[in-house]
Amino acid sequence: MLSLYAKEYGLEFAVSEFTDTVEFLAGYAPRYDILLMDIDMPYVNGLDAAKRIRVQDKTTVIVFITNMPQYAIKGYSVDALDYILKPVSYYALSSVITKALGRIRRDEDKSIVVKNADGAYKLSLSQILYIEVTGHKCIYHTKDRSIEVYSTIKSIEESLPGKVFVRCSNAYIVNMRHVDFVGKDGVHVGDAVLTLSRAKRKEFIERLGEYCGS
Repeated sequence: MLSLYAKEYGLEFAVSEFTDTVEFLAGYAPRYDILLMDIDMPYVNGLDAAKRIRVQDKTTVIVFITNMPQYAIKGYSVDALDYILKPVSYYALSSVITKALGRIRRDEDKSIVVKNADGAYKLSLSQILYIEVTGHKCIYHTKDRSIEVYSTIKSIEESLPGKVFVRCSNAYIVNMRHVDFVGKDGVHVGDAVLTLSRAKRKEFIERLGEYCGS
């Protein structure tokens, strides 16, 4: 059905399949746009899995597919977008996927407010090139300016969509939208070349490929 939807709307999906939530949670990273998840599963049910996912990923779109509507309604406690009842029809799935893509596009275009001693700045997420961390200060770099705030890299990561903003080292969070090149010297973003740590290199390149749909 996903292949049919992709063909109908001229899209391309990269689909990962997991047979149980334990395997999925063990290697979870905020790299997925949409999670289609059953509720009635062994070891860890879908609702409990979604609660764990939300601790590190506030933005991925969760859709439950289930024959248990009485439990699916509880999905709103983990900000689930919707649920689909089994047996799944193409109409139901396509309607929810269209709705999910709308939320993803809206999230990518949203703005955040960054505050420091000078005042409050409204920044569109698409404006941010990268965020630099030095000591207890974080610097938001855009094409036009740099804004320095007191914050932690953890709190900033939690406030940004993890599929778009990815850490390439302990010092930088990069907006994948603006990555031009990844070489031996680091990550090229605009006029800057950012350090890419050896420990994060493989995952960063994989995440870049996922972001670009390849």
